[in-house]
Amino acid sequence: MEYETPDDLGIYHEEYLKGAMGVIGGLLGEIQYELERLLNEDFKSIKNPDEHDAYKKGKEDARIKYEGLQSNYQKLRDQLEAFIREKGQASDNDTLNQAVLRLHRANLRIQQLEADFKRLQTETRINQAQANPLPQNLPILTNELTKLRRQNTELRGGIDASEKRLEEANARVVRFRRMIQVPSSKSHLDIFWVQGFDQIEVEVTEIIFRCLVLTERPKVIEGRRPNQRDRSLSNLWNMNLSQAELRNRVTAAIFEFLNAEILLKPAFDLDHIDDHVTIEPGLVAFEKRIEGLPQDNHGDITEWRRITSKCAQQIAKRGTGKKIDALFLDLRQFLEPLRGSKADIQLDQDYANRILQLCNDTFSLSQLMRAEPVTEFEIMIPAVGSVITQQENNQDMVASYAEEVGFAANLAGTIAYTRFGGLVKINKSIRIVLRKASVIVKGV
Repeated sequence: MEYETPDDLGIYHEEYLKGAMGVIGGLLGEIQYELERLLNEDFKSIKNPDEHDAYKKGKEDARIKYEGLQSNYQKLRDQLEAFIREKGQASDNDTLNQAVLRLHRANLRIQQLEADFKRLQTETRINQAQANPLPQNLPILTNELTKLRRQNTELRGGIDASEKRLEEANARVVRFRRMIQVPSSKSHLDIFWVQGFDQIEVEVTEIIFRCLVLTERPKVIEGRRPNQRDRSLSNLWNMNLSQAELRNRVTAAIFEFLNAEILLKPAFDLDHIDDHVTIEPGLVAFEKRIEGLPQDNHGDITEWRRITSKCAQQIAKRGTGKKIDALFLDLRQFLEPLRGSKADIQLDQDYANRILQLCNDTFSLSQLMRAEPVTEFEIMIPAVGSVITQQENNQDMVASYAEEVGFAANLAGTIAYTRFGGLVKINKSIRIVLRKASVIVKGV
C-alpha cells in the first residue's frame, strides 16, 4: 500500500493535519490488527498434522505484511514531522497547536503499540519454543490417526454385518416366538432349535454393539462388591486386546452367564405362587436329586422332567412368574460396568428392553428343550487347549470363529476359549450336532 506525500495532498494547515492524522490512525489500526492476528495464530491449537504447513505459511504472510505496514508508517511519520517543522512559523497558532497535540497523542499510541509488540514477540518466542517439537511428532500423530480410522472402519463393518444378521434373524424370530407360546406334545424339527439358538446369539451381539462401551475400562459401581464373574470381566482390559478380541471375549462372558444360569438348568418359573418358599425350590431340589440316580432310571427321570415342566408352563400362564425378572436383574447388574457414563434415558430403556428380551427368549427355549418328548439336549463347550476334531460320523463339532494372537508357537491352532457354545440333540443315545460350538483359536 502507498500513501500520498504532503505535496500530493494539496492541502495546508488544519485540513492537511486532519487528513494526515486520519491516515496515521488507519495505519495504526491495521498494524494493531495484524499484531493481534499474529498472536492468535501463534497460540492456535493445531489438532491435525495437515494444518502445520498452512499455519507456518499464514504466520509468514502476516510477518511480511506487518513489515510493509511498519515501513509505510515510518515514511509517513517522517513526512508529517517535516511538514510540522516547515509550518512551525505559521500565523495560525491554534491550528498548529492542535496538530502538535494530535501528533503527541499519536506518538503516545505508537509507543504503546511498540511496547505491546515487544511483549507479543516475547510470548511468540515462548510459544514457538513449545511448538518446535511438533514436526518430530508428526509421524506418531499420523500413525495414531491412521489407527483410529482403521478402528472406526472395523467398527462400522461390524455394525453393518450385525444389522444384516439381525434382519435375517427377524425373518425367523416371529415364527420362533409364536411356536414357543403354543404348547405341543409333538417333537419339533431340528431347524426350530437351530433358529432359536441362533436368535440368542444375534441378541447378544446386538447388545454388545449397540449398548456396551468397550473402548474404555469398565466403570466402578459404588457400593457393589464384585464377585468372581465381575472380576473376570474387568480383567479382560488387562490383556492388551484389540476391539475385535474384546467383543469376542465379552460375547463369551455373556454366553457363560446364560449357560450357567438358564440353559437346561432346573427351573419351573413358579416363584410367584408362594413367594419362592416351597414349590419352586422343592421341584428344583428334587430334580437335582433324581438326576444322581443310576442310569437305569434315566428314561423315567426324563419323562418326569418333561411332564413336570409342561404342568409348570400351564400353571405359570395363570400368574406372573418372577424367574425372568430375577435373571434380568442379574444380567443387567453383570453388564452395568460396560454401560459408559453418557447413556441417556432413551438408550437406557432400549438396553433394558434388549436384556429382558434375551433373558425371556433364552429361558423359553430352555424350557421347551427340557419338555421335549423322547429327546434330550446338551450344550457343548470344548475344552480349552484341545485340538479341533470331528466325530466318528464326520460331523464337525466346532467352528473356528477367529484367532487371538499372543500365544506360544506350540499352542497355535488349539482352542483358546468358547465364544458361543454348540447345541447337541440326543435321541436314543445317538448324538447329533445341531449347532457347532463357535471357538476362538490361539495364534502366535
